[in-house]
Amino acid sequence: MDEMTTLSTMRDDAPRPDRARLTPGRQRLLDAAAAGPGGGRRVLTWKVLAPGAAAAVAAVAVLGTQAGSDTPREPRLESAAAVLDRMADQIEEAGRGQAAPTLRPDQWALRETVDIAPAGVPQGPALPAACAAHVPGLDSSTYVQMRHDEVWHKGDGTRNAAKVHLGGTCDTLHVVDLPSGSKPLTAYYAFAAKPHKPQSLLADLQRAGLAGQTSKPADEYRELLQPLLIGLKASPSFTATVYRALARVEGVRVADERDPVLGKEVRVVSFATPKRAVVADEDLLLDPVTYRLLGTRAIARKSVGAEGGALGSGTTTKDGDPVYLRVFQEGAMYYVLKGDVQIVDRPGQRR
Repeated sequence: MDEMTTLSTMRDDAPRPDRARLTPGRQRLLDAAAAGPGGGRRVLTWKVLAPGAAAAVAAVAVLGTQAGSDTPREPRLESAAAVLDRMADQIEEAGRGQAAPTLRPDQWALRETVDIAPAGVPQGPALPAACAAHVPGLDSSTYVQMRHDEVWHKGDGTRNAAKVHLGGTCDTLHVVDLPSGSKPLTAYYAFAAKPHKPQSLLADLQRAGLAGQTSKPADEYRELLQPLLIGLKASPSFTATVYRALARVEGVRVADERDPVLGKEVRVVSFATPKRAVVADEDLLLDPVTYRLLGTRAIARKSVGAEGGALGSGTTTKDGDPVYLRVFQEGAMYYVLKGDVQIVDRPGQRR
């Protein structure tokens, strides 16, 4: 499931929704950052700190208190590039000495995703508890699980196995043979096990046939994210290289906020997409301490349904199988949460 590519191909001229309304804490943070000592206001400016970026990117305001005191420290503004570079340093330091994960051709990589949408949006019935994933803090009265994918990718690229729970029903395991010539997942593991420089990572991916050609920063952003999104259990060193490469892409933004649906603090990495390019803004959600990938969040810029009305329950294929189709409601948030990748010996197995 490549949500970012799907969204990027849809065009829309609707205005961007007011994100301050969705996350009021962000505005309070920015107001606090803009206030100087003694309550006066001042103009804050910043510049890109990482080499290679062609324009300024969004900054993060970092606030704190002195030990043993309630007095706030002077706010510190950093560019998104500087934050991503520092994240990379911390990931590398925490993972120093760890061997790069490996995937044998006869092994399987389990990739698990959960789609969450606002309750009441006509998108079909929610999943029953028997096949819903455990999502701590999720208020099922306002947001519900619409789809839960458990997909096992064989390392040699010949087969996939999956349970795709959707349409209000629980699925059973089925195995599918892949077309010849499919890129094996082991190719990504072999690639990630080698050292790469941030400034040449995208070119290295393209030469290895693991990334498409790019003509603009938005393409670079999406292609650099793919190793993290496709189900690669990456080493700390490779993950750090990806973040350093992202720091050099013009238009990348970073912000810390409390996600109102997940009910916890998250670090958000996003891209300043032109308003006409997509129907929803797609954010990458990370744990603010470990920087582990939690998933993606789309904030709809407009309401989108099928021709003649919204897509709802009862939509099926010609064979009668349920179909999950995304319906966007302007201003609402939609999530694709991702579990940690597991390396197992057979399809259907979990650790």
